[in-house]
Amino acid sequence: MSIFNYLSHEMSGENCRYNGYLKEYILRFDQSDEEYAFLKGILEERGDIKVIIDYQILLVEGSISNMIIRYRDVTKLERQALICPYIFYDREDTLSKAVIVTDDYLTALGFYYVATEQGAFMNQYKNYIVAIDRDDAREVMHDLFKEKASITQRSYDAKFVPDFDTLFMKAKEKADALGVNAKEMLREATDKQAMIRYLVTTWFLLKKVVYVRYMVDKEMLMKRHDGDNKRQRSMARQCANDIRFISISDLWGMER
Repeated sequence: MSIFNYLSHEMSGENCRYNGYLKEYILRFDQSDEEYAFLKGILEERGDIKVIIDYQILLVEGSISNMIIRYRDVTKLERQALICPYIFYDREDTLSKAVIVTDDYLTALGFYYVATEQGAFMNQYKNYIVAIDRDDAREVMHDLFKEKASITQRSYDAKFVPDFDTLFMKAKEKADALGVNAKEMLREATDKQAMIRYLVTTWFLLKKVVYVRYMVDKEMLMKRHDGDNKRQRSMARQCANDIRFISISDLWGMER
């Protein structure tokens, strides 16, 4: 089964807020709405594209990276699920692809790793998925079927996170900024629980990206660890630990 057919069967309801054609979903928005402008740009590139809104990606508790990261707060979320804002999917001839889109490139990568790790719902389709931020989503849609998904992803990696040190610096900066601004974000939020979910999810995804990217970096393995996988794993764990967060109980305390 293609990824297009698979995702088409992930119906709206328990797992997501909407699953269907973007041209129908966009009718819900006023044309002056910022979200309308974003979605219209996607639609202008791919008129028959479909979209899943707010898909609840269930955690694979037995995942090696999840166990090593040991970020227990994420398991306290409702259904132990991470809500991915957009999964667009389309087909051209016999090929189909999906695009995970979030506000930030690193969290898009995080959702990709969660959705495609062993035992996860899109594991068998990982070679047909691109993860990208909103600002570059339209460009990706325009060229979606010109290259393999892996080649497209590598080109954007080279643009945003050309090496692990850059990725780690950006992940740490984002995590720290959320920590500094969490109290104000909660105070201004109309839905406190949703904001806490966003914060906890984002910290988890940043930890996930840092750990996985360090572990899959073969150059890092040889240059920094002389081919020793145990040393690489230990340092990957340390890097993930360096992504700081505020506990879920303290976040609720801020809310009050």
